Amino acid sequence: MWFACASCACSNTEADSTPVRVDVQPGKTIFGELAVEQIPICDDGADDQKPEATSAVDAGTAAIHRHAEPETSVAIEAPLCQEEELTHGADDEEDSTLRSVTCAEAEAAALLQQRVETRPELLALVEQFRGGESLRALCVRFVRARPKSVDAAFDMLSADMEYRKERGVGFVQMSAEEIMVGSANSSETGEVEEIAGAGLLYEFCKHVPHAELGRDMEGRAVVYRRFHAGTRLREMVKLGIDMQKLARYNEWFTERVLESMGHKGQWTMVIDLEGLVMREIDNTALDFLRRVISVDAAHYPERLAKCFIINAPGYLPWIWRIISAWLDTKTRNKISILGGPDDWNHVLAGTLDLQILPKHLGGASVLHERGRGSS
Repeated sequence: MWFACASCACSNTEADSTPVRVDVQPGKTIFGELAVEQIPICDDGADDQKPEATSAVDAGTAAIHRHAEPETSVAIEAPLCQEEELTHGADDEEDSTLRSVTCAEAEAAALLQQRVETRPELLALVEQFRGGESLRALCVRFVRARPKSVDAAFDMLSADMEYRKERGVGFVQMSAEEIMVGSANSSETGEVEEIAGAGLLYEFCKHVPHAELGRDMEGRAVVYRRFHAGTRLREMVKLGIDMQKLARYNEWFTERVLESMGHKGQWTMVIDLEGLVMREIDNTALDFLRRVISVDAAHYPERLAKCFIINAPGYLPWIWRIISAWLDTKTRNKISILGGPDDWNHVLAGTLDLQILPKHLGGASVLHERGRGSS
């Protein structure tokens, strides 16, 4: 999740950034002509193993193909527990995490919650960091992330709380400028100390415009990020900010989005690749993406509801082979890869009001450096 900048040079000058044109139906993950049904959230047999990436591209047609058989999954028709069994206290109200909980999930979450409550130190950390989310909803998220074992869910939750403890409560209370200054490595260049935090933020926003745009039709936060012709993360390294520290800034923004959500439910993500040229997806950019994906998986389980990658260029399948290997199966099945406006317009319209999109996508939002899209 990232902040927003007001403007940047995003003109498309490379032939290899031509968007992929694909047919798509809402609720599908798109790989060219192949549409894979999403795994239902009630699938208690979800696989945590990272799948082997198999996408490739035909250079002549820019069509996406598979070298292997498509992944298959069996949707488990698990019964949903009764509403009265799921709601406990004011913190549970309007939390979408608890809307469709299977009995197996409810049972596992109850066992996890019981274990947490019998460990005073862990419980104290949970109470400190859960925000407006109920303990029950938090436990449901972690058992969904580790559906095969309550022990595994407990270990994951414990590790997350220890991580948050080490990061400190003051982390979220810092400003974007403070985070940027704290991320600068003055040993890299003597110029860094002369660059104000606002300047570092501005530089990052030029390379990666990003914002929380508003809410989708289900009330979920809509987070937007853009990689374009001017995206050169290696330029940030020259300013003394390595990718590990820039990923830490991403954590900070994610926490601010959670605050706007009351720490309840999920978000919808829109990733815009209009104008992005292949040469800018270098080792620096991939390192940044890998770090962000790793942190999100470990510390924000089941927060992503949907992800739309729009204006996908023709070379994307080659890059997707790398990136998809870092994602678990459930996360991959939440992602729709779409081409230009003719492909994504009607798909996004089924999830959110297109007017909240940035102006260059036909919406009314203006991105600015405070991390919000405003009309």
